[in-house]
Amino acid sequence: MATPTTVQEFLELVEKSELLEKSRLLLFVKTCQENGTIPSTPKECAVAMVKEGIITAFQGKLLLAGKWKNFFLGGKYKVLDHLGAGGMGTVLLCEHRHMRRRVAVKILPPEKNQQSGCVERFVREAQAVARLDHPKSAGLQHACDSKLVHRDIKPSNLLLDRGGLIKILDLGLARFSQGEDHLTKLMDSKTVLGTADYLAPEQARDSAVDIRADIYSLGVLAYFLLIGKPPFDGGNVAQKLIAHQTKTPTPISALRPVPAAVSTLISSMMAKDPARRPQLPHEIISALSPWFVEVPPPTPEELPESRYTHHRDIDTMSRLSTVATMSAAMRSKILQTAEAMAAQSQH
Repeated sequence: MATPTTVQEFLELVEKSELLEKSRLLLFVKTCQENGTIPSTPKECAVAMVKEGIITAFQGKLLLAGKWKNFFLGGKYKVLDHLGAGGMGTVLLCEHRHMRRRVAVKILPPEKNQQSGCVERFVREAQAVARLDHPKSAGLQHACDSKLVHRDIKPSNLLLDRGGLIKILDLGLARFSQGEDHLTKLMDSKTVLGTADYLAPEQARDSAVDIRADIYSLGVLAYFLLIGKPPFDGGNVAQKLIAHQTKTPTPISALRPVPAAVSTLISSMMAKDPARRPQLPHEIISALSPWFVEVPPPTPEELPESRYTHHRDIDTMSRLSTVATMSAAMRSKILQTAEAMAAQSQH
């Protein structure tokens, strides 16, 4: 349908979309009339509906573009927002039509259905997610216990929730380390999987890696959190892969005050030889336990504001990333904690 040019046309699109029950739509119109706040343009109408919380900004933008179809998946889930997209799918925020429970739904793009192995990999990711359910931040050990290798540990695949809990995201590249992994042989044997800034040396040569590749990536991630950039930040992808193969990162203790044992541990996690790294994630937890401190959950000011608790104008609605981008305030708290740890170790 063409872009609506009048409020009436916009309301007709809302009704056709079935996002609102007709009674709720009529109530909105009646309330506007009684309050003398009748919108004069489709955009004003969309903004008013967003402020009332009866549609989302994402839905409003689509309706303003004349799009009213496909707001429901399988007839059960109402699409609230587009959270992000990657090479293996699109993630949507949805709400169950009757139970009102919100979920993240990942869908495979139609063009991927025709590509060899894409459906199989998508199914493998779903199977991997179904295996894992851990209430704390020792998630990587839980994945290891479930015979799973993530193969893409990096900051953008970690989510810091509003309770202060870190969750591991995106199992699109995960592989099962137990038994024959035919999909890895089929699709991954001639492909470099992962992200160059965080890729273990052996993973660049052969994607059939074990948990120690994740430990390497976790070490690089820790380096990033404490220094503000990965150890081999410059250059193109090929140069970064070569650096991971051949260069030794500058120790963290040479760049900022942290306990020597912490700097040594992170360096060992980034050892070129997997045999010289900690062999299991729980070994890292044990090694860091002397410096564990009870950190209160982040305050609302330290985390990106949720767009679902405060409504804003469609043009200024802030967007969350599929990845958890750490706020400056939160990173400052981490660095202050590291400095306190260093000071404590000197006494």
